[in-house]
Amino acid sequence: MKKFVIACLFLSNYAAAISLSKDNELHLEECSVLLEQMSNSNCGQKTLHFFKDAYIKIGGSVAKRSMSFEEKRTTNKVFEMEGDYTPAPVFSISLGDNYFKESNFGYQLGFIFFRDSAYRQLITRGQSDKTADIATYTKMQVVAFSPTMFYSFGREDGTPNNNLTFGIGVNLGYSSVKGTAYLTEDESNEACFDAGTDFVNGNGLKQNITQNCEFEDYDSDDLGWGVQLYVAYQYNNWLTELSNSTSSQNSNGGYRFTTREFSIGLSRKFGF
Repeated sequence: MKKFVIACLFLSNYAAAISLSKDNELHLEECSVLLEQMSNSNCGQKTLHFFKDAYIKIGGSVAKRSMSFEEKRTTNKVFEMEGDYTPAPVFSISLGDNYFKESNFGYQLGFIFFRDSAYRQLITRGQSDKTADIATYTKMQVVAFSPTMFYSFGREDGTPNNNLTFGIGVNLGYSSVKGTAYLTEDESNEACFDAGTDFVNGNGLKQNITQNCEFEDYDSDDLGWGVQLYVAYQYNNWLTELSNSTSSQNSNGGYRFTTREFSIGLSRKFGF
């Protein structure tokens, strides 16, 4: 009986919806006329032209990211966290590839997003370095507006969907980093610095680092900025990209966080 009542209510609502759509048929027609007028207006045509080449990229990548903690005044590195090469999805939005008249130079307006974690510290002494798993971690997240300038080879041969592109851009947006670390690169702490040196040279234990180095617990989020370099090959709507980017953020206390990303990706473009 209960199921029968629910079915009756569903059917009655459905019938009401049909009746309501008929009662408002005139309003729907007025809306369609208004939308057509807007699309044919100068404002509408300019706006639609701006979005007509927009697309999204969906695919996958293998990326490696690191994060360093530097003194803003001296740019001396205090510690660095390094991640592994890990697979990650690719999803980005672009307003299209816009060229300057008939040249091979163009620009692109888009957005980037990534989040990642690292669990090993990179200890550097001169030209040598070594990673240490000392129960520290960092989590990073970047959401940014990313305008780029590029030069495309192959556009002039009549195959715009088969070309090689070199680009450079800037990243402006929000970044967040948090985690823990030992200040292994702080030369003012001689015992810590010597413990790190011995570890890199292979004659020291990582326990000496945890005993002698200052421990830092950090959590910072603010506006960030950075630079992106990339090379991409497009065949039809398939895109292979090799990119390297940085994103920096000033934190309280005169320090700066810098995240670095190197990635190789394969994706496909889907137009709107």
